[in-house]
Amino acid sequence: MPAVFTAPWATVRHAKNGAQAGDIIYLMNGVNETGLDGSSATLALAKGGSSGLPIALIAYPGATATIGSATGQQYGIRTTATSSYWVLAGINLRGAFSGLTVANSSTWRVIGNDISCPNGSGTGACVAFSAGRNISLYRNRIHDNGSTTSTSIKLYQAIQFDSGSNGIDFGWNEIANTRSCRALQFYSDTTPLFNLTVRNNSIHDSRCDGINFATIDPAQGAVKAYNNVIYRAGTGPAPGGVEANYACINVGGSGSAAVQISGNTLYDCGRRANADSGAIAASVPVSLTDNIVDAIAGEPYTAPNSSLANFSGKNNLFFGDGATPAFSATSRNGDPKFIDVTNGNFQLQPGSPAVDAGANDGISRDILQTPRPQGSAYDIGAYELGVGGTQPPPPPPPTQGALTVTPQSIAFGNVLIGSSAKQTITLGNSSSTAITVNGVSITGTGFNQTGPTLPLTLASGQSISVTVSFAPQNSGNVSGALQVSSNASNPSVSVALSGTGSTVQHSVDVNWVASTSTVAGYNVYRGTVSGGPYSKINTTLISGLTYSDTTVSSGATYYYVVTAVAADGTESSFSSQVQAVIPSP
Repeated sequence: MPAVFTAPWATVRHAKNGAQAGDIIYLMNGVNETGLDGSSATLALAKGGSSGLPIALIAYPGATATIGSATGQQYGIRTTATSSYWVLAGINLRGAFSGLTVANSSTWRVIGNDISCPNGSGTGACVAFSAGRNISLYRNRIHDNGSTTSTSIKLYQAIQFDSGSNGIDFGWNEIANTRSCRALQFYSDTTPLFNLTVRNNSIHDSRCDGINFATIDPAQGAVKAYNNVIYRAGTGPAPGGVEANYACINVGGSGSAAVQISGNTLYDCGRRANADSGAIAASVPVSLTDNIVDAIAGEPYTAPNSSLANFSGKNNLFFGDGATPAFSATSRNGDPKFIDVTNGNFQLQPGSPAVDAGANDGISRDILQTPRPQGSAYDIGAYELGVGGTQPPPPPPPTQGALTVTPQSIAFGNVLIGSSAKQTITLGNSSSTAITVNGVSITGTGFNQTGPTLPLTLASGQSISVTVSFAPQNSGNVSGALQVSSNASNPSVSVALSGTGSTVQHSVDVNWVASTSTVAGYNVYRGTVSGGPYSKINTTLISGLTYSDTTVSSGATYYYVVTAVAADGTESSFSSQVQAVIPSP
């Protein structure tokens, strides 16, 4: 029997079990679900919606609804199988270990929830995404996380995005009173994370780092933090007696591209005052523009263990730890004149040296979404002068379309120096909402792209092509990325590019015996692992009994099989496999 407004189902679990793609489950006032669904969770999810038709779990307007308990089940909401295309909004999420844990799922929008795990400890986070792709968290309050009695808290964070989590947009949230270790962490013990945007957040009162970009690679997709207010981060003491890092923003990882840190306001960072404490710590390149760094006694602008060679920037304002650092060109030194730091109001007063002293960093609105500039130039920090109110407006509505990009990586293989190779990337809109593509850029020596005039709008079901070419200038391996920006729910998408410049063009000649049956032609398939999987490498049927593969890379090993295709299109099974080892170079 379907539920109606006057006779709703008794449990959220029952509603969840019956939900299909496109359904909205409203939680009425007073819902307080704390029992066991499965897998130590109050609500266990094992299915999802579809593109343009998510499943939404939403507190009814004006209602107070809670899932989970800080002293009950280990998890409030937990995925137990791939569960993509979900919306969670307006809910109190609680858990003895985690309020929300999502694994191996994509396209989640988590909006306006109150999330807390005051007894959390061990290894994990109150909000945890592992292998989460195209994830948006807006206007959530994540607070009072971490046990006050356990000593196992260094590896317990308020929020963590784990291995395989890319395409993250984290905005308009408050992370408060993190009693375990870090407030917001991006970490992977396998491949680095990329396509990360952290914007318009208030992060304060964190024992360890405010933001920790632990293992990231911006060369694969931009990593940006802008318009954030971070204060009283890195206060210590050492969590559970085990030392950590204590910075407002801590950056680690790999790659040569810089993390972009723009228009943030940082105050009282690194009170722990060890060698890993300070406003900003970095072991990889960072670029700072238009940031305010206000240090109190004993707090350095950059952590002592960080090499200043990793820092570059301009038009920042520094105060409290002496002169402006040499890496920051055209910057200022002086009291920023905040309105009321005691009560967390970091807006500027008239006469602040931050006013009209910033550079155009491409961020056209401040934390309150006020257009920049209001005066003759950008103001430094998260706020433009003279804007009323202290809370950001609501985030973009949950009806944004999703941009599809095919393929998600391109390998050009060996390309001779002095020649070039081309491949095509398709940008599509499979959702029901129009998408505006406003930027396409490329990184990596020798890579170039051509495509449509921007900005352009993709209607539902529409697609466009972008041609990427690789013309190596030197011998050796080259990597890069194609970056696509749009107003979609996944606003920044990256395609990894790779190729090898070669002075020697290797090739493999594949020969076979004619089929005893009548055939229209043959297909050749290639793999990089014995036994497959294999991919077809010819574009049209081969009429002869030989094929020359000129797209091989030096030092690689390939495995080839052949099929015969009848006149009606029927294709035989694979032939026996043959192996080819390519010399180096």
